[in-house]
Amino acid sequence: EALKAAVAFGGLELLKPNQSELAELTGQSLEQPDQVVNAARSLISQGAAKRIVVSLGPQGALAVDAEQCIQVVPPPVIKRSTVGAGDSMVGAMVLKLAEDAPLADMVRFGVAAGTAATMNQGTKLCSKEDTEKLYQYLQQQ
Repeated sequence: EALKAAVAFGGLELLKPNQSELAELTGQSLEQPDQVVNAARSLISQGAAKRIVVSLGPQGALAVDAEQCIQVVPPPVIKRSTVGAGDSMVGAMVLKLAEDAPLADMVRFGVAAGTAATMNQGTKLCSKEDTEKLYQYLQQQ
């Protein structure tokens, strides 16, 4: 309900739903990548948000704004826990957003942080060192 209320209010800098949350927000079935992009662009054109980053689980994330669409697939790592991965991802993207980073850098850093969090057991969030290493790797892809 909070996500729906935020989208209804509109004007958000960044919205980060997962694929099923985006489907629920738009009332669409989002089984294909182009359907996800079209749904995100629809919310952007309605003024809900300037940027939408859709979590795709093991397939990474799809970042969309009015001009571009970028998918970032995480590198293979040994996953110990997914607790805090989404929070790490959002925190990293907000940091890049505050630095006026391009969409591609923002989503790469977010995926790096989310992936780094999965490398830890329990509830430990991402480390700066792991995040930076993964970010450097993703920048070369």
